[in-house]
Amino acid sequence: PYSAALAEAIRQPGHGIFDTFNDVGKEVKRATGGTQRPWFSSSPIEGTFCFGGCSAAAAGAAPTPK
Repeated sequence: PYSAALAEAIRQPGHGIFDTFNDVGKEVKRATGGTQRPWFSSSPIEGTFCFGGCSAAAAGAAPTPK
């Protein structure tokens, strides 16, 4: 369930990294009837990262990573 949810989520353009992994966790929980809930750590990340490319709004929301 995790791999399938991740493969789908990273194809979403303009979707930031935290939103992506949050959606993956929700999908895994839904797909497994709540028996699996992926662990999530929210360490600080500078800049903007989007798997499928960032939208103009997301790109302007944070400074570019160095």
